[in-house]
This record gives sequence, structure tokens and C-alpha cells, in this order.
Amino acid sequence: MGSRFLIAAILSTACTLAPSQLIGREWAVQRAQLFARFMNSDEGHMSILLNFSGPVTNVRRANGRWHVEFEKCSVGINDRTGNAEYYHCQYPNNFEYQALSSPNMGLSSAACLDIARRVFREAGFEDELTLYSREDFMPAEGIYGLQVWFRRTRAGIEFDTAFCPTLTFHPLSGQVLDYSMTPDPILPLGISPRVTLYQANSVVLTALGRFVPNGVLSVFERHQLRLRFWYPGLGKTVFEDLPFDWERYFREWRTVLAYDVRYEDESYVMPPGRGPALWHFVVDAISGRLLVVEEPDPGFGAGPIRRRPFGWDLGPGPIAVTMGGKTHELSHADVLKVQKGSPSEPGVPVLLQRARLILNALYYPQANLLSVGEGKLRSFGRPDEELKKALLALAAKE
Repeated sequence: MGSRFLIAAILSTACTLAPSQLIGREWAVQRAQLFARFMNSDEGHMSILLNFSGPVTNVRRANGRWHVEFEKCSVGINDRTGNAEYYHCQYPNNFEYQALSSPNMGLSSAACLDIARRVFREAGFEDELTLYSREDFMPAEGIYGLQVWFRRTRAGIEFDTAFCPTLTFHPLSGQVLDYSMTPDPILPLGISPRVTLYQANSVVLTALGRFVPNGVLSVFERHQLRLRFWYPGLGKTVFEDLPFDWERYFREWRTVLAYDVRYEDESYVMPPGRGPALWHFVVDAISGRLLVVEEPDPGFGAGPIRRRPFGWDLGPGPIAVTMGGKTHELSHADVLKVQKGSPSEPGVPVLLQRARLILNALYYPQANLLSVGEGKLRSFGRPDEELKKALLALAAKE
């Protein structure tokens, strides 16, 4: 318990420093030693297979941190707050992997979260953590490693994923081999939004029609529309309307109270290993203005993104039809794929939503056809009778 009181004393002193004052070398080393000792003990509910702590070999200060190196690990201490922002081990080759019949036989997600919360508190943070994503990577058949990303919230508001911790675990024992955080962000002064989630969603849906016409999208499950401390990063923007100095906010780790959401573009075929094709929309939670739209980015050197036509598989469940700002909801409706279509009339923009799927389509009333995509990727579907009635009723009001 003595180490806990010492950590509290160090952090308490750090928090009372004036902005121009920095934590000294001696305090930083002492803080790093205590954190390394914790990471190599069973206090965090970990089973320790190898002890990576030891004598200090090097200390330097750079980029707002004290970097304290031990014989087999290193710890980064924020030079203003005293928080531990990273811990890296120099473990033997393949120590991070374990032979398992399946990843379910290793460390559970609940155990990962429990350990991460203890590590996060010991590092000096008080925010709440929940599981965001885990990757049971498999470098060879039956051999697994484990890396987990966590959501971070304060007062019910999520932090941008740029400020959320990542931990690498030994997949059986739970020993933490790597922990990393970006520097703590500067949060906005006010955290009470003036724009509701419903209003923000309306702004996003309008933007979808503008920037992704004739598109087929689905809400990315891990990044649904919600209030966040958003950090203006380095995405591939197609629209930007920022009422602040972007470079300054990026450089100083400043955040904005905003609603943001990511949609997966079902027509994109991303290169192997690049992850899903995501559109990103950000709405200011105070003014309600659209701040940023980012398009899917295949990554450096990946070449042009390939696309595929939509197969008109909407899945089961109720469907919402929006045309001209008016919405009609149906408990049962479907669209059948049509091999060819050649409507001679102009199409009417319509938004179809079923579960997480969103279609920005065109409806041709006389031919009773829907279309999405353009050129060779344009595909047609024919609404069933229930959907046809709703579409014609809305089109008549246009």
C-alpha cells in the first residue's frame, strides 16, 4: 500500500504545478519505477510469467514526456501530469504468442477489461473504460496473440479513439506486454451539447445525399453516431468547414464537442489488410454545423479503390423510406433485383433505411424501379407492392 500512497503524492504534486512548471527528473524516475513494478506484479490481476522490471539504464525528456528505460522495459511519464502514457517490454521472440485450439481458450474479453481498468487507474487516469475492439492475430496456424483497444469516457462522453488506450496481452496469463496512450487532450470548456442526437442525425443524412449519392452504406457497428470529444486528425477529407485553426488544434491535442459517425461503403473493395471502407461525418454539437466529411482511404500506395455493384439484399426487418424530407415506415417490404433497367423518366432521390443499411437511391415511379450506383456499377431493383405504394404516395407529394 505504501507505493500507492507515494504515487498519489507524486500525482497530487504534479496536478498543482503551474502551466510553466514541469515534473522533475527524480519524480519522473520514481513514478516510472512504481509503474513498472506494478506492471510486473499480480496487483493488476495478471499472472506474471517473466519479470521485466530492473534497474534504470537511461532517462531522457522529449516531446512532453520523461522516457525512463529499464533493462527490459521502458515507461513514458507525462512531464506535466505525471501520468504513465506507455509501457513497452523487451520480451523474447514469440513470447507474445501462445498455441491455442481457438482464441476462445485464451484470455476472455471480460478479463482483458478488468486488467486494463486496473492498469489505467495505476497510470493515473480516472476515466471509465469499456471494450472497443480485440484482435486475436494468428501468425501461424493454431498460434495466437492478443491486442485490445478500449473506449474511454468522461461524464458519459466518449473520447476520440486517438486518445484511447491499446494493450497487448499474453494470451493466456493476461500479463500486459505493451500499453500505449497518446498525450491527454485539451477538452472543450463546455460539455453540454445544444444540438440533439436526432438533429445531428438529420444533418448527417442530408450530407449523405450530397456526398454519397447513389451509395449503399451501413453504420459501422463500433462507431455509431454519438457525442464525442472529437480530435481533428489526418483523414482524407472531401468537405471541411472548421471554425478554428486546424493546425493549432492538431498540434496541441485540442478536441471539439461533436457528434460523429462512420459508415461502411458496401460498394468499395478495399485492398487486403486495409480494413473496411469508411465514410466519416462530424457535426458540431453546439452549432449543429457539418464540420468534416472524410471518404474511405485505401492507404498509401494502394492504388485506386475497386468497386462492386449492389446485389439488393436488404435483409429482414422494417424499412424506413424518406423522400423530400417526409418519412414512411413499413414493417414488411422488400426489393427484388432486376437484371436490366432503362427508365426514360428522371429519378426521384429517396433514402431507404433498414437496420444499419442505408441506400441513397433514385426512384422511377412510372417504371417502378430503384437504382443505386453509376455507370457500369449501376444496379436496379423492383419494389414489392407495399414499398411501391409508399414510394408512389411520397412521390405524389413532391
